[in-house]
Amino acid sequence: GYVCSEQKLCSVGEYGTPAVPIRRDAARVNEVLESLAGRERAGPTPTGPALQGALQHAKTWAAANTDRQVITVVVTDGFPTDCSPLGIPQIAAIAQEANVGAQPVHTFFVGVFSDTDLGFDGVERLDTLARAGGSERAVVINTANDVAQEFLDALDAIRDSSALCNFQLDDAGLDLERVNLEMVDTAGATTQLVNVGNASACGADQQGWFYETDANGVRRQITVCPSTCRQFVTGSVRANLQIGCATRIR
Repeated sequence: GYVCSEQKLCSVGEYGTPAVPIRRDAARVNEVLESLAGRERAGPTPTGPALQGALQHAKTWAAANTDRQVITVVVTDGFPTDCSPLGIPQIAAIAQEANVGAQPVHTFFVGVFSDTDLGFDGVERLDTLARAGGSERAVVINTANDVAQEFLDALDAIRDSSALCNFQLDDAGLDLERVNLEMVDTAGATTQLVNVGNASACGADQQGWFYETDANGVRRQITVCPSTCRQFVTGSVRANLQIGCATRIR
């Protein structure tokens, strides 16, 4: 039979150019569907450069649209087979690097596998990637189930969880020097968070947050640090916004 000779692309630049550009209008949905329908989903799995390219584009778009939260979702039916890097730790490092800095981009991972393809350590490998991207675990869909419905459920869950670490500030009269944030766990115990200044100061801080600004430098959103965010995504804590007392700073 005929075998395509260009099934494998290892160029990050190729994956950094989207088939359908990121837009905010509703018409983009049909364009995404048409693009997917026009592609034959077959071939190897070049996860490394594909993730690098996707994150490269996401970071560029985020820098130009600071009022929007940008996430990347990787959907895969296989583990890396082609192109460098191939190792899970190295690919996880790509996701982790994008998940820090002035405008972190979280990466969510969805695996669509049969039990055989998943293997004994497949979930662990996918979860390693998910943790690096900023979520506690990957979403694993078994091909023996209703894949279409479970995939839609996964996207809904990702949409909901990605909003848990961001708090919009719509009140123009709010004194932003007198805003605090605390975590409340399931037992009711509270932990006071502190303003670390900016995303680059987060590091491994599990008690930090910072202000996100729009293109005009106006502070529009509170974002908790990635390590703190993981606790919100897993549902182990909730947020309590406090107004009136001087902001706690690092």
